[in-house]
Amino acid sequence: RFFASSKICSCCGKKHPNLTLKDRTFECPSCGLVIDRDKNAAINLRNFGIAFLSIIESGTVSSTGIHACGDSSTGVPPWMYSYVQDSIRHEPWKQEKNVWSINKLRKAKVA
Repeated sequence: RFFASSKICSCCGKKHPNLTLKDRTFECPSCGLVIDRDKNAAINLRNFGIAFLSIIESGTVSSTGIHACGDSSTGVPPWMYSYVQDSIRHEPWKQEKNVWSINKLRKAKVA
């Protein structure tokens, strides 16, 4: 599994299954967002990283700073957290000779 950062709308979170590598502009069929494909992917990767670290630090989605109206102090849209939760369920992660787990990451200090 992988995070399809360039096929997911950075505005509404809907996946654009028909997007091909030759398509350089992302046009969301759901919300109508039109954006450069690489910029869309960069926004998604940024948000994924922030959501991932928030969940690792807190251990839960509810304490990540999401408010009832959907805005958050991090600027990460609420739907991003479900993508992160899905990626966390597929542990352990392997990096070279080390095997990382969510518990090890929670205990690690972030500089």
